[in-house]
Amino acid sequence: MAESIAVFIDFQNVHLVGHALHGGGSEPYRCVPDPARLADLIAGKRKRPSTATAIRVYRGRPDPNHQATLAAGNDAQKAQWTRDRRVQVIRRQLNYRGWPNLPPQEKGIDVAIAVDLMHLAFRKHYDALVLFSGDTDLLPALEIIKSLGLCHVEVACWAGSKPLRLPGSNPPVPWCHFLSAADWQAVTEDWKGRVLRTFSSEPVATAASGFITYRHAPATRRGKLDAMPERKHNLPTNYERLDDQITGDVLDSILVHARSRGALHLPGEYSTTSPAPPHSADITSADTGNQGCYKERRNLGGPDHYTVTYDIWNYRDSVIFAQITRTPDPG
Repeated sequence: MAESIAVFIDFQNVHLVGHALHGGGSEPYRCVPDPARLADLIAGKRKRPSTATAIRVYRGRPDPNHQATLAAGNDAQKAQWTRDRRVQVIRRQLNYRGWPNLPPQEKGIDVAIAVDLMHLAFRKHYDALVLFSGDTDLLPALEIIKSLGLCHVEVACWAGSKPLRLPGSNPPVPWCHFLSAADWQAVTEDWKGRVLRTFSSEPVATAASGFITYRHAPATRRGKLDAMPERKHNLPTNYERLDDQITGDVLDSILVHARSRGALHLPGEYSTTSPAPPHSADITSADTGNQGCYKERRNLGGPDHYTVTYDIWNYRDSVIFAQITRTPDPG
């Protein structure tokens, strides 16, 4: 019978170290590790037949008010990865102290990993826990698990990097899975253009951060988001603009998260004698099977003075890209 393992992935550490060793000079966004592939590969390397039944990914999340493109990419990756039910993405907001002179920093990620390692070790739900990270701040958690005999624990790292080892252990423990350059190629994906492909617009530059930068759309304005009533779960509602990622005939755009509602505004004020220009409101999902997307047009005001707003609802667990575009024909 195959052993059940839980894999803990310190994503930034895994991505940046792997890219430095095996990226071959490519941009980081051209080779992004897929957590499920990574966990399955590690499970396949164990001496005993094993299955990765839980995959926990820990990473920071950019603030869309500072880094809208990176935030959209981060959200889109989470949406894709969590389509595999084994994957859970645990994120903490990046710390922007000193921004923009200093890059944002992850805060609390190592603590979150250590706490979850201890928690699952005590619960003994898995035959083994495997930690993929090179962060020595996690050694105390491994030491406690080992000294108390709570659970069998292993580590993983990229070949060419230094593995986590308990001080003074002979032979070295925990057992380490060394992943090669061929393994890097097997588990990474090219994310160029994938975040914003639904807008069908051409990039004007590639940002140093790794995702594509787009021309600004015409003037837009923020709206207030009302939380959608949730019957089974108390999930957060998010509302983010994509103003720096859209171009062409796109007048306004929002990113609507799972089980939330966004207000999408058509810029301008109109009347019976000066109606809204021909346009369409389109919504697309990162999950092609998402049938939980709904829109409703509302004219706010009276015939002599009104604005046009679309309510976009997402009942499913995937990201919605919503946009208003001009159309050549009336309607």
